[in-house]
Amino acid sequence: IMPFFGSGSAFLYVDDNGRCGIYTNAHVAGEQKTHAWVRMEGATQASEVRIIARDDIVDLALLACPSPLPPGAQSATLGTAQDLSSGREVYAVGFPRKDRSVTAGYVNSPESMGAVATFTNQAPIHPGNSGGPLIVFDGEGNQRVVGMNTAMSSQGLLSYAIRIDHIRRLMPLMWERFD
Repeated sequence: IMPFFGSGSAFLYVDDNGRCGIYTNAHVAGEQKTHAWVRMEGATQASEVRIIARDDIVDLALLACPSPLPPGAQSATLGTAQDLSSGREVYAVGFPRKDRSVTAGYVNSPESMGAVATFTNQAPIHPGNSGGPLIVFDGEGNQRVVGMNTAMSSQGLLSYAIRIDHIRRLMPLMWERFD
């Protein structure tokens, strides 16, 4: 189950400490500083949730999960850096027009592209896909989030995603701001 906003997408993740968070791009949360509105997939109405932390340099935001979660809400399964390799098939998931969209592509280069630790891929994204997960399937057909959609090149079919290993390192730091 994925939450989405008027301007982008996100994924829900419950960490080992039982903390439920919605992860998206800071630019999706917009100018909001304390609260944002999210609508979970399958829900008929949006919920106001607290913005726990945001990092505008990395373009990452952590929002509280709505309570109660809608039926069927599930935590994303996070992949690792080992799930990224050149040529690996990836799927960009998001809500560019308020309906779920999935586009297929492949990893161009798993190498970090600068300080923010993004990588390039060929899964087309559209306005509204920002903040949504970039996923791969493991050998048993299970989804693993390997990145967060963030931008598309203005030249050709080239998308950028924040690497999941970078997001994993930032998750506890973002929660520390709240705890």
